[in-house]
Amino acid sequence: MKYKSLVCIIAVVSMLASTFMAMPVLAANGPKMPDLLVHIYLSDVAEFEAFQSNTGADALDLLDWPLPKDKVDLWQTPAYADIIELRDYSDIGIYEVDINSQRWPTGVSEPREYDAASDSYKHYYDAGNVWDVKAKEFRKGLAYLADREGWKNRILKGYGSVQHTSIPVPACAGYTDYAGLEAAGLLYHYNPTAAAATFDAAGFTQGATPNPYYDPATPASAQYLRTDPRYGGNLQPLVFYIRMDDVLRRDVGRELTAQLRKAGLQVNAIETDRTVCYNQCMVIYDFHLYTGGWSESADTPLSNWGLWHSSQYWGGTPTSYFGGVGWSSNYDGFCDHAHDALLDIGKYSGDFAAIKQATLDAQVRQQELVNFICAYSRLAVTAYKKGWNGFIDFRGFGPQTPPWTMLNGEWIGPDTPQNPNDNEIDWALKSSLSGPNVFTSEWLWDAFITALMYEGMITRNPYDLSKDYGTMAESWSFNPTDTPYPSATFTLRSGLTFHNGDPVTPDDVEFSIEFGKACGPGVCWGYSTLEKVMYVHTDREDGTLGPNDVKVYFGEPSYWAVHWAGYWQIVNKNIWMAVNARDGWGYTQDMVDFMDFTNRLLVRNYNPWESDVDTDGTSDFAEDGSGGWTYVSHAPAGPISAATSLSFDAFTGYCVSQTAVEDYLAWSYHMIGDVNGDWIIDAADGQAIQRALGTDTGFPWGTGWDEYNKLADINYGTWDMIGQTPDIIGDTLVNYLDLGKWGLNFGSPT
Repeated sequence: MKYKSLVCIIAVVSMLASTFMAMPVLAANGPKMPDLLVHIYLSDVAEFEAFQSNTGADALDLLDWPLPKDKVDLWQTPAYADIIELRDYSDIGIYEVDINSQRWPTGVSEPREYDAASDSYKHYYDAGNVWDVKAKEFRKGLAYLADREGWKNRILKGYGSVQHTSIPVPACAGYTDYAGLEAAGLLYHYNPTAAAATFDAAGFTQGATPNPYYDPATPASAQYLRTDPRYGGNLQPLVFYIRMDDVLRRDVGRELTAQLRKAGLQVNAIETDRTVCYNQCMVIYDFHLYTGGWSESADTPLSNWGLWHSSQYWGGTPTSYFGGVGWSSNYDGFCDHAHDALLDIGKYSGDFAAIKQATLDAQVRQQELVNFICAYSRLAVTAYKKGWNGFIDFRGFGPQTPPWTMLNGEWIGPDTPQNPNDNEIDWALKSSLSGPNVFTSEWLWDAFITALMYEGMITRNPYDLSKDYGTMAESWSFNPTDTPYPSATFTLRSGLTFHNGDPVTPDDVEFSIEFGKACGPGVCWGYSTLEKVMYVHTDREDGTLGPNDVKVYFGEPSYWAVHWAGYWQIVNKNIWMAVNARDGWGYTQDMVDFMDFTNRLLVRNYNPWESDVDTDGTSDFAEDGSGGWTYVSHAPAGPISAATSLSFDAFTGYCVSQTAVEDYLAWSYHMIGDVNGDWIIDAADGQAIQRALGTDTGFPWGTGWDEYNKLADINYGTWDMIGQTPDIIGDTLVNYLDLGKWGLNFGSPT
């Protein structure tokens, strides 16, 4: 069986290997294409139709959103086979039904405790509070009405995985233990009868008012509306916000609404745009349920902490769940001390074994309290037009995720009406922008734009997410035992510049990190990344540092600390300090504590695409950043939230040359085949792959036949710990069988 599998998959290798072609040597820095035009649509349906139909100047090259099954099927037919290239990836993201745990009956809002970490009030789960327990059981009843398997089959058409916990599967399945949760009775499979029994046992029993949605064909459908054990009478309608701009989430919301109503629950289902959902759910917290979704980090425990730790909820007031400081990533108000303690280990520990165990234990607590209902993750298939070379299928995120495709993509033809050579990448986004800003942006599409324009000191290897590449930094190191705090030291490349020609200096890095922390919760979207930064030093504060050195001190010796600082996007201090002075933010150099909250909110009012702080006729947006693309304009003129397109020019002063980018990507791609880590691809790697094919951590652990071998688990960088045949076909074996590279010592790239 092992040999047969190996022989069968060799046949597809030549096709797969051809997706990364040799390119001519190029001396310039920055992207290979001179222009990039972003086209904005208001729904995935409109985006896909435009991609399929537009020709000439309106033709699109690249999508940003996974396809529905009907488009996958259609675009594989002969009519499109010479036009469209399909690429799949296991999405590092989750889609869930969010539950407001601070509002009855899905939660309890009082008594409220003050939390200094977030400067806000909240209610923590209390097993001794009868209403906490009843609300928890009510949430469990809701979970039994979530037909995940049905959603996967009927709505996703099989292009996805059932999701039970906050960890994306299969992309990060090594952080999960579904078998253990199943054995403990903590996986809530669709079961209307169990839902009814759970509601009844918690006191949410049927009353005397007939249920207009009673369905005798549905098991345990309620003939009468359910009552409120706390306040009496019929239970008030659940406020359910359903995203209308995502067809899959819309349909999940509709199906769940029907199930809730059949079960005797009144539902005020509101299908609306994401901007309305954002305000109602994440800003003023006026909801019970919401069809949410998150694109997560490959540093999965960090995402877990940022989304579900109680310190990331700052909604409400001293007396109510309603209103409060502003938006929260944990807008569900999931507040539980035991859960927080586990998430803290996952974020702050320097011991990976402890991190993984704490992440597993946190999922147990999540399932016990049912503070959200995870639904599915996408087996994502996306598309770009044929004729492009060098588009990079970023593991877990797809070819549409900056920076690699946008830097390395190059048109090689042939020229056709559907795929014209217009010297630009035409990239489609399914949703409008809210306001791309390094510090205050909340949405994925704004993050796409800032990722084009701004650069961090390091970025991820797109083929091995456990490795990093130095973009602005030429080297870095971490000292977990440094005094007075653990520290990371980055050495910047020489000659870095911003888009306006200003030099990038360690002072800009220091400002970017410390200002982000000073903006604090409710203002800085990435605050959870920076909250343990104590301060940043350059040679101005520490004479032992070199002129290109930046030293960041952290309050914890975290396994992830280098990423906290290294991935942060760097802004031009001169621009931001000038705006600070003009707009009265009150930020001072080296401020590492929060600014006054009123002043912090002023930062959210800054729109760099509308501002020209140095009055030179060019917007701050066009002058800031040092990423691969420089902002030119958006159309129509006016608010960027109403823009239908944005244009960018390639930045030829980018920190890394085209040749260096190309060489690194080729090296990274080939090194996936080096499964034993000796820098050489040879028969020993093939043997490890062959022996471990199809195994997982449930098998004996070793190097023999049918024994799991983590070195042959090519997704080990994302910790899925499964030797899956499709993954091995797509990556490791391709490179192992690149016979021209056999026996060469690749070494580490510069």
